[in-house]
Amino acid sequence: MAMTRVAIASEGEHVQEKHSGGKPQGVSAEGKPILALKGAKTLDGFLGRDRAPASPQRSRRNCDRRQAAELEESTPTVEEESKPGLSDFMPEESSTPSTYCDTNYTRQSSDTPSMTASDLLALAAEDLPLAEPAAWPPLESTTFDVVGNSSAEHVLLPLGGKGPSLLVKELPGDAVVNLRVIRFFEDPVDEKCAWEKELHNVNSGSLLWLPVHMVPKMHSLKGCKYGEWFTIHHIQVVAKHFASGYQMCNEGVCPAKTFGVSSGVKALVTGKKLQQPYFWFVTPRGNSDKVNTDEHMQAYGWRHVRREGPFDGSSFLSKWQKQGSPLEHEKIQAVLQSLIPGSNL
Repeated sequence: MAMTRVAIASEGEHVQEKHSGGKPQGVSAEGKPILALKGAKTLDGFLGRDRAPASPQRSRRNCDRRQAAELEESTPTVEEESKPGLSDFMPEESSTPSTYCDTNYTRQSSDTPSMTASDLLALAAEDLPLAEPAAWPPLESTTFDVVGNSSAEHVLLPLGGKGPSLLVKELPGDAVVNLRVIRFFEDPVDEKCAWEKELHNVNSGSLLWLPVHMVPKMHSLKGCKYGEWFTIHHIQVVAKHFASGYQMCNEGVCPAKTFGVSSGVKALVTGKKLQQPYFWFVTPRGNSDKVNTDEHMQAYGWRHVRREGPFDGSSFLSKWQKQGSPLEHEKIQAVLQSLIPGSNL
């Protein structure tokens, strides 16, 4: 198939089949995504602080089961007895340390500014200005984050504000774009596995997925449901596959035939809604381990370019909270870029 080589540089989560992160089982050391069971082991456990490290197969299996269980829930719910208010989305002003990811894994954040209810009502409230086709940046030399507007459409936001934002549906179907995606995982050891190195048969997430996944009472009540560690992946994608359906990967098995993107997700676990959505992605490996070739992109709609990380999510949270816990896309980009060594974006 003929393709307009409007390329880009890319990379980044986590399977959240309804999420993003995890790793596959049944795929030797080159497999797939991560998940988390309700009542799963604490991060201390995964880091080997209270037991021997779990095998990659077992860790990935546990994560996938957690995601499968979550898919059975059609809508987010909270316990009837205590429905948290808007101010509960972020840590309260208190001398008590905030808890992230797990009840047994706490981090001090007394110097972190709290967000007010009015701040949260503004959750990335304004849509990004979009460029007319004549003003598009050169796709072959620009890397984008996928973000959403208030209509839950896919929007491409250049890294570091280097160019205007683009509406994906206005791109030629055969255009090739460079994307950055985020993938979470629980066990630091997993980053050495093939599925975490090149996104084999796994799910990942968009820019906004980064804080939404980690902050308590947003995606999950405790936060970090699929792990605190994350990597940034750069991939190239054929634009028409933004219209391909999203599929959840499970234990190394990926039902998707090509790269796919979820519809925009706005719902939070408390029942509140973001004004702009985040997205999940699926990256099938196909019949070959060579996911970085043009042939793979022609056959499956995407190819892997490179990876950055792994990063400890607590570092991101600390920097993000010191900036006032912003949900504006450009501000999240700035915090993320500050974690990347040598970044000049």
